Formats: sequence, structure tokens, C-alpha cells
Amino acid sequence: MLTNHKLLLDNTCPMCTIYGNCFIRLAYVDKTTLSSYQHIEEEYSEHIDMELAQSKIALYDTESRSSLYGIDAILHIIEIKHKYIAQILRLPMIYWILEILYSFISYNRKIIVRPSLALNGRNCNPPLIHGYRWAYLVITALLTGLILKLYYSPIFMGLGWSINPWTEYIICFAQVIFQYISFRYFFKETPLHYLGHMSTVSMIGGTLLLPMLLLNSMITLPIFLLLGYFFVVVGIMLTEHIIRSTRLGLGWTMTLSWITFRTLILIILIVSL
Repeated sequence: MLTNHKLLLDNTCPMCTIYGNCFIRLAYVDKTTLSSYQHIEEEYSEHIDMELAQSKIALYDTESRSSLYGIDAILHIIEIKHKYIAQILRLPMIYWILEILYSFISYNRKIIVRPSLALNGRNCNPPLIHGYRWAYLVITALLTGLILKLYYSPIFMGLGWSINPWTEYIICFAQVIFQYISFRYFFKETPLHYLGHMSTVSMIGGTLLLPMLLLNSMITLPIFLLLGYFFVVVGIMLTEHIIRSTRLGLGWTMTLSWITFRTLILIILIVSL
């Protein structure tokens, strides 16, 4: 077990809390090792790169007063019990992939979870890295489009309708463009924070469709049940969008824009079928 260390975690990030608790349960570290970035004592913070620690967890050695960050910190914790696994993960190609994956999650973690209601202690928001943010928008649009395509296929087949296989992908990317333009029209700041939250809402909706999609692959469900469940998911998405927009200080503007886009798409689909 790792002792005489401080592992700085963002106490407003559920993901950080989860893997921090996992380290404790697996006996990699003790309870005194986990520390809140927001409230870490100055006697430790003055020896840590607190700006870097906003993006990558910091593991501070209280004896040597040295720190490791991000993947290096995690691998150092792992090798306490699994030396050979840590050595494999440090192989250049594997380490490079892990570093990219870690950065992708870390720089986007504040748009994966809901915005915090209020700042308590130090600000632990990572900087906006445009490449990772746009990668998140593209990946979530592709995944959501794929899930919607699979979900809608049996519905359209049952109704005897045909639809372009690329339609759902086009809709998902068109929504990003539509909301980007709307945001730039109404607000002055960068739209990438909002678009990240909007994409997470879409991904939440896609994820909620997966159980029904899996069930329909085993038994043929009635079309009205598939449609009814879909509208329930839309209601959940709308609620989540309202909550996130409110916490971002955007009011109802972007939610109304979101509803407008969805309504226009529905009209276009009905007219074209």
C-alpha cells in the first residue's frame, strides 16, 4: 500500500471520486492519501504544480516533495502491487495510447458531468483544449447516430417506410452546427462548453435506448412500445438539457433552440416520408 503521499482529486468530479475510492478498496492507498484539490493544505500545494493538477491528478510524495501527474501518477500507484503490469503499460505505444485516452477524458470531464452549482474552494476546471473538445463532439455524434439508426430501423421497417442509412448521422452533426450558430448569435463566449454538454445529453439519450434496443433484438417489440419509450427518453434528455443550460447561466435560450431544431427535423422527416 502506498503511504506518505497525497493524491489530489477534484471533489466535484464523480469519476475522480469513483476511481479514488477504487484505489482505497483495492488497498493501493489508504484513506489519508486521497485529498481534495479544492482544499489541499498550503504546506502541500506550494510544492505541487496546481495549474497542471487541474488537468491531471497529482500524486505528491510528502517525503521527497516530488510529484507525478496523470498517467504517471496512476502507474506509480498500480506498480505497488502489480509491477509487471505497470511495466507493460509503460511500453511506448501503450503509454502513448493511455496518455491520449486519459487526456481526452480529463479535458472533457467537466462536460460529461453536470456543471457544479457553486464553487467551493479552488477552481479545478481544466483548460479548454479545442482538439479534444471537437473530438468529443464528433465521437458522441457518431455513436448517437449509430444507436438511433439501429433503434429506428425496425420502426421504419414495420411501418413500411424507407430512410437513408446516413440520415441519423446527418441529423446528429446538423444539430451540433445548428446549436453552434444559435449560440454564437445569442452569446459572446465560446460555444464549445455548451456544445460539450449538449453532446453529453445526446449520448445519455442514446445510452438509455440501448436496453430497449437489446430487448428488441431478442424479442420483437410492438412499434408503439418502441416509440413510447423513445419519447420518454426525449423527455429525460429535455429535462437534463434544461438543468445543464440553467447551471451554465444560459437560461431557456439554447433549450428553445434545441426544441426548434428537433421540431424542424420531425417536420422534414414527416414531409419526406
